[in-house]
Amino acid sequence: MQSGDTWSIEEIITLPRQSKSEIKKETEMFKENFSLILDNSRLIMNTPRYYYSYLESFIVGLVYLGGHKASIGSLLQLWEKGIFMDECRHCGGSLYLFSGKGSPLSGSNSCAGICNECREISHKNLPDVKQIMNAYKHVKDSINARLILRTKGQTFSFKSGLVGSPVPDRIIRQGISPATMTELINEIRMLER
Repeated sequence: MQSGDTWSIEEIITLPRQSKSEIKKETEMFKENFSLILDNSRLIMNTPRYYYSYLESFIVGLVYLGGHKASIGSLLQLWEKGIFMDECRHCGGSLYLFSGKGSPLSGSNSCAGICNECREISHKNLPDVKQIMNAYKHVKDSINARLILRTKGQTFSFKSGLVGSPVPDRIIRQGISPATMTELINEIRMLER
C-alpha cells in the first residue's frame, strides 16, 4: 500500500451496551406496546432515529454469512410486504418474526416472533429458510453505518523510518444515532396525546 492510497470503511452504529435488566425491561415494553408500534409504522419508517431502533434479540443471520441486528424500521418494511411473518401457534393470529437464523444448505432454521393478537412471543421453525434469506438481505442492505474514507498518509521503512504526514479520516456518510426502544415508545406516546 502506497502513501495516498484510499479505502472506505463502514462503521456500524449501535446503541450503548445495556444490562440484562435493561434488556428485559425494553423487551417487555416492546411486547406491551407492539400494537402502538404497528399503528405508527409510517412515523417509525420515516424517522431515521426511530427506524434504526432495535432490541438485542432482533438478529437475522445465516450460517457462513453471519448475523446482523435488525432495526425496527427494516422489520416494519418486511412485515408491510408480508415477509418474515407466520402463524402464531398459540392463537392462530399473525406472528411478526423479529429474529431468525438458518442454513441455506440444510434448510434448518429457528425464528422468534410476537403475535399481535395474543402478545405471546413464540419460537418456531419455518418450512424452509427462504423467508430468513429474504429478511437477511433486506436487513443487511439497511444497516446503520457511518462511511469513512481513510487515506494512507504515512509509510514506514527500516531505512527512513516513518515517512509522510498523517491524513485525517473523512466521513462520507454520517450514521444515525438510534433511539432506544424505551425512547421510541415514550416519544410516540407523547405525540399521540
